[in-house]
Amino acid sequence: AAAPAGAQTRNAPKEGGKKHTMIVEVTIKDPELAARLMDMTMAGLLGDQLTVLGPISDGRFDGDGVRTTSISLPNLGRWASWHLRERDAVHCNEGGVTWAMSVVLAHILGAQPEYPRLSVLELGAGTGLASLAAAGRGHSVMATDRDGCVLENLQHNVQAAPAPGR
Repeated sequence: AAAPAGAQTRNAPKEGGKKHTMIVEVTIKDPELAARLMDMTMAGLLGDQLTVLGPISDGRFDGDGVRTTSISLPNLGRWASWHLRERDAVHCNEGGVTWAMSVVLAHILGAQPEYPRLSVLELGAGTGLASLAAAGRGHSVMATDRDGCVLENLQHNVQAAPAPGR
C-alpha cells in the first residue's frame, strides 16, 4: 500500500499469513482538531492510502538486524524527510520498526501550527517518527520508550535527523 502524500512505504507480510491487530487510543484535547478528525475532513489527507496495521517496510535486515527506512511527508514541507534506523524484533522487540500508525501520527503532529508551541510527550516512541515530525514544527518534544534497545535506536534516529529548518 502506498503511504500518504508520496511516502515510500509498504506493509510487511505477516508470517504464516496471520493478521495482527494493533489498537491505538489517541486523546485529542484540542476540540477543533478532534472535530476535524471525527467528521473525517482529514480523510483527504490520509484516505485509503494507508493501512494502519503493521510495519511500513518489508525491507531486509542486515546480519546485525539493522535496516534503514526512508520516510518523506512532502505535504508537510521539505523538512519532513528522515532516514530512520530500524532494528529487527530479535534485537529490539516490536518497537524497533516504524509502524504505519506512526506515519498517521506524524501527519497529525506535523500539520499542527507552529504557534502556540505544544509540549509533546510520546510514550512508546519506537523509531521516533511522530516525535521528529512534532519537533520539526518547533514543538517541545520528550520521546521515550521502555525497551533499552529501542531507546538506544530512538536516540540514534534523533541525533541523525536533520535539525528543523534545514
